Amino acid sequence: MRVLSLLSLTLAVVGVTPATAQTAATTNVADGSLTIYQNLGRLNVTVSLYQLLQNINLLDLRNLLNNTSNRYTFLAPSNEALQGVQPLDWNALLRYHILATSALAANLSASYQLESTLLYDTAQAQLPSYQEGQAIVFRPNQTAGAGGVTLTGGSVGTDVSIIQTDLRASNGIIQIIDRVLEIPAKASLVAPRIADITTATALLNQAGLFPRLEQARGLTLFVPNNAALSKLDIILDGATMTPTRPSLNTSQLADLLSFHALVDQTVLYSTRIQDTIQVQTLEEGSLILNRSASNDIYVNNVKVVRADILLANGVMHIIDGVLDPSRAVQKPSGSTAEVASSAGSPAYPQLVVANLLGLVALAVLYL
Repeated sequence: MRVLSLLSLTLAVVGVTPATAQTAATTNVADGSLTIYQNLGRLNVTVSLYQLLQNINLLDLRNLLNNTSNRYTFLAPSNEALQGVQPLDWNALLRYHILATSALAANLSASYQLESTLLYDTAQAQLPSYQEGQAIVFRPNQTAGAGGVTLTGGSVGTDVSIIQTDLRASNGIIQIIDRVLEIPAKASLVAPRIADITTATALLNQAGLFPRLEQARGLTLFVPNNAALSKLDIILDGATMTPTRPSLNTSQLADLLSFHALVDQTVLYSTRIQDTIQVQTLEEGSLILNRSASNDIYVNNVKVVRADILLANGVMHIIDGVLDPSRAVQKPSGSTAEVASSAGSPAYPQLVVANLLGLVALAVLYL
């Protein structure tokens, strides 16, 4: 009765009547001779998803899942996961659940990785290449459901688990998940949801920088945490949520924060930072990025303390210091990389210990 009730609710949301929908779900075992779409129609756990796909507006998506010329991984939300979900665009949301390759749960849980989806260039994904799909983060987690992996999309602080693994179809694999993945949002919507960067969020608003960052086709944003900004005597008024005591004017503030942003270029997810690389910032400065022997990522000797917060047009990393445009950082000798690359062997140069006097100099310069 619960499945039928949920099914009726789902059909009502998408405008499909029970008379037009098949009710073939009879098993929890996939048939490898059938397509992903056909298997969704016979699996008890995906009956709501199958009925959802009967919507005429999802015809292209239905055909894609029925096409045997390519192989995909469909991260299929269970009946319970779909309950109460009413997005503005089902097509975009479901494409964000389809990986461009066929992957077993063991592959997805083998290491920390980001996988590209079939959510290409839309109002909800503005990446450098029109053929680059929005990403999902996969993290090994042996306590996270049957797949031993935690998935993170655009919902900050909400993890998704694979609860039924490796349902093989003729055109790929179905992985059943316990929540619907949220499509990454704009930076101005994501940043206020992160407690550790409230000061930086207020400063970005004050500088009027969010619109420029969100126009970029490909954004990598390094955001100082509250502790880092407190060293510059910049604090946040708890009542008005506006920064107090900074003597920077709007132009100076925008310049400082622009030094933390890379725009209209390759999105530097953490997995793309292996060799030491040099990149140009929005403020037309230069940053040196590298990975240490302990697998930590540094930008101009400032540590990334939280990586890969996904955005509609790129990624945000939280750092434990403020990047100072007045302090040049030399690229380690022997390094020639200028752009991010996911290929080649990692290089782990000896890092220079961060000079605390730089923070004092920056405070004197701007305050």
